[in-house]
Order: sequence, then structure tokens, then C-alpha cells
Amino acid sequence: MTKPNSISVENWICNVLENSQNVKAELFAISLWSIWGERNNRLKGGKGRSPIDICIFAINFLEEYEAARGKNFQEQPGTRKVWSPPRDTTIKINFDAALDTERNRIGLGIIARNSLGKVIACLIEKVQGCLDPTIAECMAAEKAIYLGEKLNLKHVWIEGDSMEAIKMCQDTDVDMSIFGPRMKVLKKQMKAFDQYKISHIGRDGNQVAHILARYALHTTSQIIWLENFRKFITNMTREEAIICIESNELVF
Repeated sequence: MTKPNSISVENWICNVLENSQNVKAELFAISLWSIWGERNNRLKGGKGRSPIDICIFAINFLEEYEAARGKNFQEQPGTRKVWSPPRDTTIKINFDAALDTERNRIGLGIIARNSLGKVIACLIEKVQGCLDPTIAECMAAEKAIYLGEKLNLKHVWIEGDSMEAIKMCQDTDVDMSIFGPRMKVLKKQMKAFDQYKISHIGRDGNQVAHILARYALHTTSQIIWLENFRKFITNMTREEAIICIESNELVF
């Protein structure tokens, strides 16, 4: 759709969004966001991506977002499938890892929310190196604990969708794997909180952390948000809060 000279950019964008199907409107919005991010990257001296790379990024980002929102994941019996709020002063920190084997890197996504479902902080980081999926998830758990420490939290609930990683974090036996020394440190760090819990959640209950992990693959350094969260974060967390309200799990 071309932009007529007689209308403003703002009206043109609104016109496109109002007259497009949902998927096309979402792709259009993500493309604009990607172009704006590319503009900021170049102003800061970044190398920059080609227009086709920006298009591919926007398409892949939308596909990942839609996949995370889908309801066709196979979950283990008894696994909780939706995000639930913590109680009282506890902060729940969800974590996830995304692997990009073609580019030999992983993305780590972390989000912390309070008992009202309000986002307290987010962390994303790209790590170079193709790792075992379980080890990558353990690295994400490390970052979840790191974020809890950085926020000076006392009561934390760590949650992820990798059953293997959760079991490694909960295991009291000596870990003889190559990641053993780091797991030992991780468990020690968890005990530094006044109260802590670590549990497994199905993929549907870990959507925001998953999207953040995918988003992290396209960053250059660790980013921590304490405010001014990305729109897709606020939209997804708002949807999950509404579900919690409808099921009487979240009361204002």
C-alpha cells in the first residue's frame, strides 16, 4: 500500500492497520519496529542490516510469536499450562533459552513479575556458542537467579519449561557433568534468598520468556529493562493477567 501525499504518516499507518487482516497488520507493525530499531542501531555506529535481512527478521519474529501463542504443544500429564501469579511479596521469574544452531548462538530470556502480574524487570542476552539444549536452559536459570540478586529480592519463584534443567537445579546429588561446577554455584546462589522455589511450567505458561529468548538472538549485548518495556511484552503479560483474573487467580 502506497502512502498518499495528502495524509500524514500517522494517519497512513492507522489506515493500513485498520484495513489489513490481523496477520498482515501484525507483520506491518513488526516491520516498522524493526526499521526503527535498525535506524537507532546505525545512529550508534552499528554495522546495519540489509532491507531483506530486516524483512526476514520481521517474518521470523512474527512466526515465533504466533508459535508461542499456539495451543498445539505436547505437554506432560499434570504439567500446568498457563502462567500463574506468585503470592504476597514473592516475585516469579520465568526463564527460557532459544538455540540458533546455524549461527552458533543461543538467546536467553528472563522476565520477573509480582503477585499482580506486573512486570518488574526483563533481561535478555545473546551467548555465542552452540550448546546442548539442557545446558542452555541451565544458563537461562543462572540469569534468572542473577536478575533476582540484582533486584535484591528476598522471596523468589524461579520457573522454566525445561524439565531436565529444573531437575538439574533441584538435584541434591553431586553433578559430575561438565556443567557441574556452575550448577554447584547456581544452587548456592539460590539458597542466598530468604525463600526460594524452582518449578516446571508447560510452554504455554512460559510464552513471554520464550519470546524474549528468541528476541535476544538479535541483540549484541545483555539488556535489562526495569521500565519502558517493549510493547509485545506488555501485550502478552496483559493477556496472561486477564486469564488469571478470569480464573480468580489474580485479584486486584
